[in-house]
Amino acid sequence: MIRDFFQTALKMRRHSDEHYVRKVQIVYDYIQTYWRKDRAKLASSPFDLEECFTFLESQADEALLKNDTQEYSRLELVQFLLKSFLAEVLSEFEIFASTSATMRNFGRILYTEKPTILTFNYDCLLEAAIESASGVNPSILKEMLKAPPENWPYERIQVSDEELAYSHFNWNRLLGYGISFDEVELHRAGLRTFVEGHRFYSHAQNKLYSWPILKLHGSLNWFRYLSIRKYPTFPREESPKFGGFKNEILLVSGYWWFAEPPDLEGWIVDPIIVTPVLYKEKFYRQPIFEYLWERAKSVLSRCRRLVIIGYSFSPQISQQGDSSWRLSLDMISKSW
Repeated sequence: MIRDFFQTALKMRRHSDEHYVRKVQIVYDYIQTYWRKDRAKLASSPFDLEECFTFLESQADEALLKNDTQEYSRLELVQFLLKSFLAEVLSEFEIFASTSATMRNFGRILYTEKPTILTFNYDCLLEAAIESASGVNPSILKEMLKAPPENWPYERIQVSDEELAYSHFNWNRLLGYGISFDEVELHRAGLRTFVEGHRFYSHAQNKLYSWPILKLHGSLNWFRYLSIRKYPTFPREESPKFGGFKNEILLVSGYWWFAEPPDLEGWIVDPIIVTPVLYKEKFYRQPIFEYLWERAKSVLSRCRRLVIIGYSFSPQISQQGDSSWRLSLDMISKSW
């Protein structure tokens, strides 16, 4: 989708709606200024997202060096809206994980074989497919049927220790990424319910799975607080519920609607994804990605069987047969 993102997005009724377009008009204006492509051209011809994100980043770095805070803020807004636009469009495809026979079969294979998975995709299609294959949890806890607090959502739902171990599916994606999070949204039906990560992962039954999905470019359900309110602040909402924003990583459902950024109880959250830029080093220096890439390196160095799906090698390699494939994989392993 790196070259046909707008062609795909603008075929969707919602994203071509004038109300939606107004929300992201600054993105279209930016592209018009530097690439001379209006919305009609974007809808009918390729556009390189990597080139756009890379140029945005270089301009923002330059503005920062010049101490031009106004220009830097403008470029950061363009980048954030474009990233959110990309995330919103990708999130709409998750339904196909449960409606596609191919994806359901793939989910069954993964759930049966339990391989460690390395992926560069942001979407949660794999998670949804594995959940579907694992089956719905037949038990429902009585505690989950009780009414929410009288002043909900200002007061969070109290969660018992028994509820911490419950998941709507037999495979719980909260345990599936090889990392623990500072705050999680419990994976169950009904009202959105959040708990502190240390409490969730300290439960005896909530141990991380031994066959993780290592998402090396981040995920559409991983977020950080932006310390910005989406709505006016009320007295009880002057700070996040769990004592501060700094470095917190959230595992929650991201809900985008008409280009509105996702929020958690009124605080805007930013998806943790490696945008398609040419130079990605600054992302990989972040602790979450440093850990994931080191974990991936360790897994690859010990694996005895490597299955590659949907990754394109150069035409020269793919035309040279099995021996060249083995040589290529050996080169990849040595490069780690």
